[in-house]
Amino acid sequence: MKHLIRATVIATFALSAAIGSHAQSCGNGTNTITIYVRNGMNAVNTRYEIFPASPLRYRNENGAMRKLEKVAEYLSTTFFPLEDVYFSRWWMKPRTVRKEDAERFINSYDPRMFEAPFIDGKLEAFSFSGKITGDTLSFVTYEMDDMPLLLKVAADNYEPVYVLGMHRGGCSRKFDLLLSKQIDPSKNR
Repeated sequence: MKHLIRATVIATFALSAAIGSHAQSCGNGTNTITIYVRNGMNAVNTRYEIFPASPLRYRNENGAMRKLEKVAEYLSTTFFPLEDVYFSRWWMKPRTVRKEDAERFINSYDPRMFEAPFIDGKLEAFSFSGKITGDTLSFVTYEMDDMPLLLKVAADNYEPVYVLGMHRGGCSRKFDLLLSKQIDPSKNR
């Protein structure tokens, strides 16, 4: 079964790349995330954190597809069942992660164990955390950046939401994120 899943992800990734894209179709763009809250409320002190999720030990894998396979196997043991990792196409569309799985990952997170975002061989000046002003968060994207990142969006009066995706990869795109579980901020003190 594991070999069938591997073959399927490789074929799906190759086919989607061949059919749906052109070489150097954009170079770079912007990933815009619009943050919504339920019931017309306002989120207080909205902020984000980013955690690279591609283990450093797979950086030098032979070939991009082999690396993708290894990273997908790692993500399946960390965030989702193996079949969900392959068939959800996490590298194309962001996917919400369960709070328990995301917090377990974050609580044991050691940045020295994961790849850092690199552009043209240099560590890019990339903000791994910050405040969100208004209702949008934007990242510059690079067409060939396939690094999975765990994005945490939190507010003082809402439970955090965790999203795994290639937030810095691909061409320009948009997605919506909903903060839905309201909390009493006075209980966080």
